[in-house]
Amino acid sequence: MLHTVTQQGDRVEPRLETPAPKRTQRRAVMEVRTLIKGGTVVDGSGTTPAYLADVRIAGGRITEVAPNLQPTKGERVVDAAGCYVTPGFIETHNHWDGGVWWTPNLEPLPAYGATTSI
Repeated sequence: MLHTVTQQGDRVEPRLETPAPKRTQRRAVMEVRTLIKGGTVVDGSGTTPAYLADVRIAGGRITEVAPNLQPTKGERVVDAAGCYVTPGFIETHNHWDGGVWWTPNLEPLPAYGATTSI
């Protein structure tokens, strides 16, 4: 807040002024929404058996897991019938210490469902 002084007659009164808000640049961000339908979900916990369900993803996060979800407007639908839907697998034993330099995407590990390599 800025303080300014105004003079009224013989009196001086402080007055608070609110500065105009600064304009911020907004970046256009495309939100990808995906509905994976009809797959066999394996949650990776080891306590829940595999089950048929749909998986909704928005903003890079799983937002809903339930059977028979209906697609929303603009949502990309992936038919996963006959496929497993799983969280990313962690590859704990590999020899990518050299290969990562010439194959930075660690291909073909992502095709196997591995999303992390340690």
